[in-house]
Amino acid sequence: MNDTLKSDVPTESHKGAIARFLHATEIDTRLLGMLGALTLIWVGFHFYGVIFNNFGAFLTPRNLWNLSVQTSSIGIMATGMVLVIVTRNIDLSVGSMIGVIAMSMGLLQVEVLPQIVGIGHWSIWILAVIVGLIVGTLIGALHGWLIAYRGIPAFIVTLGGLMVWRGMSFFVCRWPHYLTCRQHLCTIRGWAIWRCWCGWELGRWCNCLLRRCLYSLCRA
Repeated sequence: MNDTLKSDVPTESHKGAIARFLHATEIDTRLLGMLGALTLIWVGFHFYGVIFNNFGAFLTPRNLWNLSVQTSSIGIMATGMVLVIVTRNIDLSVGSMIGVIAMSMGLLQVEVLPQIVGIGHWSIWILAVIVGLIVGTLIGALHGWLIAYRGIPAFIVTLGGLMVWRGMSFFVCRWPHYLTCRQHLCTIRGWAIWRCWCGWELGRWCNCLLRRCLYSLCRA
């Protein structure tokens, strides 16, 4: 009986070359499936352009470079989200955090640093990156303190952060001022200002409700 059971278990010599390679390198076959699907999508879009537009622009060096640059921020964000999800939590404010950090860095490079170090100075982008890292660290530390030391659920904290940091990004860029300065948007200015007022009123009521919920949770 023992000999029969042992013979049913496949040994290394009975495995194929591909199976032995995957076992030795510890490559996840699910990752290979995802890479295969991604390759299929890329090739499909490229040949779609070749057939219908007489030019395949997807698998060109310029487009691949643009894709790598555009997805770099998403990759960095996803790396941090992995650590959050591993701890069985969730972060709903990550998009709004990226928005307010990007707006802060852009405003710093355009309106603040050129007046201090001069236009086109080599240190502008370095200082902006450092400020962006500091702002992101402070926001993350605030959320972590509320979750870990105040006992507020991560869902509540990050939901409030989503609204707060999104409103802060609009405040930082001062978008109503820029809207009224564009001549080609004068026809929709009234509707845009009306939507702005309604949005701020709705946000104010949601903020009051959220603060009451947080206060009740802290008291409990």
